[in-house]
Amino acid sequence: MKASDNMVERDTVVSRQQKKHSWNPYTSDVQRFSIYPRIQAPQEDSLKPGRILTVEIGDVDKHGNGVVNYKGTRIIVYNASLGSKVRIRITRVNGDTAYGEILETLSEADERYQ
Repeated sequence: MKASDNMVERDTVVSRQQKKHSWNPYTSDVQRFSIYPRIQAPQEDSLKPGRILTVEIGDVDKHGNGVVNYKGTRIIVYNASLGSKVRIRITRVNGDTAYGEILETLSEADERYQ
């Protein structure tokens, strides 16, 4: 009887392995069988630390930092004056708020605010 028990165990092991490697169109990676190339979504929209942008300062917060609304994200730029156009580098991102530092001032504001 021990020989037949071993045969039953082998059959169950083989059937489990066959089921594990069977092809199912709903759970398999169908894309690897496709003749069409994968299309990558552009990563341009996301703000990540290190990204460089050219923005115009549209508002100033209570601490004197410039505030920019860029594609639904609020960017706080340290030591930026209202109305100036600057090139910034994103230093930190927290949810829907990003923080940036000035790399270059392209143009200053035309008017003086006091």
